[in-house]
Amino acid sequence: MSSNSIYTIPYTYLIGWSSLDLYYYGRRTAQGCNPSDLFESYFTSSKSVKAYIEQYGAPDVILVRQTFDDPVDCARWECKVLRRLDVKNHKRMLNKVNGDFAWDYTDVDSIWMSKNGTSKRVLREQSADYLSDGWTEGRAVDWTWVKKRKESKRVSSNEITGYLENGWERGRIVHIPYKNNYMYGKEGKDTPNFKGYWHTPFGIFERLDDAANELKVSYGSLYRICMNPNDVVTVHGYNISKILRHLFDKEECVGKTYRELGFKREE
Repeated sequence: MSSNSIYTIPYTYLIGWSSLDLYYYGRRTAQGCNPSDLFESYFTSSKSVKAYIEQYGAPDVILVRQTFDDPVDCARWECKVLRRLDVKNHKRMLNKVNGDFAWDYTDVDSIWMSKNGTSKRVLREQSADYLSDGWTEGRAVDWTWVKKRKESKRVSSNEITGYLENGWERGRIVHIPYKNNYMYGKEGKDTPNFKGYWHTPFGIFERLDDAANELKVSYGSLYRICMNPNDVVTVHGYNISKILRHLFDKEECVGKTYRELGFKREE
């Protein structure tokens, strides 16, 4: 499972300049990342992309291709796509390599290090260098977004109770422009694909992706909950559900159905 905050939604993306027929495929896995970041607060880390932006302006193709629950899964998928396209030899791609595997420590002796709220897994043989640079062993504290009126802030998870007692709510205030919404145009009462409203404890939505973005939860997980409203939440189900742990305390959920908690899809 991911070590990131429950609000983190790793994703892969494709950007490009259609007039130049040039494109770049990348990933975003930083803690707190979200598809709404793309070309709003995050503009890729590629030097090639930055050079083209300076010369030709912002790209007109800005697409989120896929979202993930785990940053490692996201990174592996990106590398798979880059290898499949052989981007380093592709005339229409700006990518310089067919994937960066420095992040993949599967089956090797590695250790988690943390510094200033950031977690990073490194080879154990490198840990001494990180310790000397101010890093400590172990993962960084888990963070949770809270909101009140028009303000949002990220606080340590062990501080959440105090904020809730003082009128704050879980989640954050995000204004997402539709042009970068990765499910834009797929649902909505004015489209032929509209099949009903998505009910959540914090509002009713015409589009499932709008509900997921508002609650800052996984699109796929929210879909499964809303489509199975009569399922009863067990202790194990609560413990493995990012959505439930994000929105509720355990005693509020266990023994209740998703419908009783406010989740369902209804025409």
